Amino acid sequence: MRRIAKVAIALGFLVLAVVFYQRSRESTLPDKGEWHFEGFVEVRAFKINWDDEFAMTPIVDVGGLMNQSRTPESGVLLTVEQVEKLKRAVTVEHSPHPIAMCFYPHHAFLFFDQSGDIVGQIDVCFKCSNYSGTPQGYAEYWGMNRLKALFEELGIPITNPEWLTMRSTTNPTALASRRLTGGGKVVELSKVR
Repeated sequence: MRRIAKVAIALGFLVLAVVFYQRSRESTLPDKGEWHFEGFVEVRAFKINWDDEFAMTPIVDVGGLMNQSRTPESGVLLTVEQVEKLKRAVTVEHSPHPIAMCFYPHHAFLFFDQSGDIVGQIDVCFKCSNYSGTPQGYAEYWGMNRLKALFEELGIPITNPEWLTMRSTTNPTALASRRLTGGGKVVELSKVR
């Protein structure tokens, strides 16, 4: 009974965090803008942090270094049509949807100019429906289903089936949401061996 109460409290805090994040997001987002990249000649897609379900490392870090876990290493080149799909997914306003405060990006796009320099990036976390992009100017709510379909079209999987077995019982965010349904019962993952 104590364990159920702890899980209920943790889930309550998670719901509150999402609500407060949504409110803060509404007041701090930059103005919506048109497709703001100029001069890029190619866009490449990646999966990142594939060996760590709870990694927070973006495709490009603050120092400008590319995430070493990215695969394929040089990315998957988008066609002109796929770039248009990406544009519609991130610059056209979509229906509001919950966005969790966590951010464990496992998918990314990089935009390159004629010299091969990175001029923009997008990081996506399908686990929490969160996203980030630079430079700013995206829609407030992105088309997550459109992004999923685009990654699948590019041959990049959405989830790593091994995450279930790799989960650490020490991650507090994971502990709040770790349950498996099996045989009609809800079982805590930490008890599954």
